[in-house]
Amino acid sequence: HRDRALLIDRVEIENGRPIGYFTVTDDICEGHFPDQPVMRGVDRIEMIGLMLGIAALQSGNNQIPEGHLPALVEVGRSIFKYPARPGDLVRIEVELTRESRRIIEGKGKAFVGDNEIAEVEGLKAVVVPKGKLLKSS
Repeated sequence: HRDRALLIDRVEIENGRPIGYFTVTDDICEGHFPDQPVMRGVDRIEMIGLMLGIAALQSGNNQIPEGHLPALVEVGRSIFKYPARPGDLVRIEVELTRESRRIIEGKGKAFVGDNEIAEVEGLKAVVVPKGKLLKSS
């Protein structure tokens, strides 16, 4: 991911788990509520989905074949609790619930300070070769 789609600035290992961080920018919030910019819900989901892939690749149980990456294909229940505004530092935490050579499943949360700004359950990613597009069914 690059530019507008790159919603994680850095990843740190805390207590053996990867935790993602992202600083919300004016660009990310552009056009989302005049004079009161906030991060879109879809970007919060994408941020947590990206972190799911990173966690799967860094997992001690990593079964993803060389030259493959997880691609998000399903999102279950999503809740947005507090806004994230330009300048806010978002912390992203995920939990893997299933890992195999073909499927990654999990859930995640995003926080600004102690406030939970998003919770997403039922995340599913399929493992695909790098550079290959997913086929429509």
